[in-house]
Amino acid sequence: MAKTYGSDYPNELINLIKDAGQEIIDRAEQMVAPETALITDFSITINFNQELGVPTISWKDTVIVTNTINRHTSEVNQND
Repeated sequence: MAKTYGSDYPNELINLIKDAGQEIIDRAEQMVAPETALITDFSITINFNQELGVPTISWKDTVIVTNTINRHTSEVNQND
């Protein structure tokens, strides 16, 4: 069942955005693992689902395959 806010919805949405922003700050270290190298893309999505009445956050990163980089580097070094 959808949560309704009536005329107070703009103010509630502002508070939800602030809550989500603080959650992103609080989870920053969790979102980017220290051992992750060669990140090529990173995205964060905040969804303000009307059914749940609370925001959800998802994130995705894309990394270069380090095994390929290591193999190419090794091949270049062998050819020198």
